[in-house]
Amino acid sequence: MSASPSPEAPTAPEHVAPHRRTALVGARILGWAVYAYLVVTEVVLLLGFILLLFGANANAGFVQWAYRSLDRAMEPFRGIFSAIELGETGNQVESVLDTSILFAMLVYGLLALAVRAGLDGLTGRLVRLDRMDQQAWAAEQRQRAWQAEQQRLQAEQQRFLAEQQRIQAEQLRLQAQATTQPSAPGAQAPTPGPVPPPAGPPPA
Repeated sequence: MSASPSPEAPTAPEHVAPHRRTALVGARILGWAVYAYLVVTEVVLLLGFILLLFGANANAGFVQWAYRSLDRAMEPFRGIFSAIELGETGNQVESVLDTSILFAMLVYGLLALAVRAGLDGLTGRLVRLDRMDQQAWAAEQRQRAWQAEQQRLQAEQQRFLAEQQRIQAEQLRLQAQATTQPSAPGAQAPTPGPVPPPAGPPPA
């Protein structure tokens, strides 16, 4: 009688589209890096615009760092519009309304929105792939359960057939034993009794 094979331990199935998932994850990481750069640039532009508008002291260390960062962010947009001088502030520094900075903020903001929309699209695709993985996992689990049930039924059938064979073998053994068993000792064959004399002729 053969023992039923033990079912394999469930293992996580492979991803439905591993190469596509890897590409989406890589694009998502790159997108978040670009989005973070655009947000930081937007903050730098806003900070520089406010400092120029209020005539901040250019000798201050923080203002110098902000203006250096502003110059790097404004490199593609420098000279698009002319700055508008609003006059001197209390610390004898010109207050400037730089519309080029506003235009740069608009462009960087639109780029940030586009990148964020792309990130949302990538996230949606990854969610759909996760759902497909879950469906594949559930289907594999159902397949494993069905196979385990089939193996259990086969094992039960094998046990039933083995039991039937054992019963038939036992019956054949008992029949053979009854056929070959000798008669009991002391038993004699029955002897015939005395034969009665023939009847005479009937009286006259």
